[in-house]
Amino acid sequence: MMGALSHAEPEDRLAAIRWFARNRRVPEQIVAILLRGLEDNAMRSDYAEALRAYGLQGRFVVQPLLARPVD
Repeated sequence: MMGALSHAEPEDRLAAIRWFARNRRVPEQIVAILLRGLEDNAMRSDYAEALRAYGLQGRFVVQPLLARPVD
């Protein structure tokens, strides 16, 4: 499923996003990919939902973002 996150077809990416949201596997790899996915305007809410599903498993990515100064 990890490979499907980079497929060109949105349907493939959406299936992978939803799968990881349900299964919450390998957060150390997937959370960063999901975070980058927030840049995809068409699928931003799907990526956000998956990130939310990871909860505390994803805090290692969120904490450094919160600590960065705003330009």
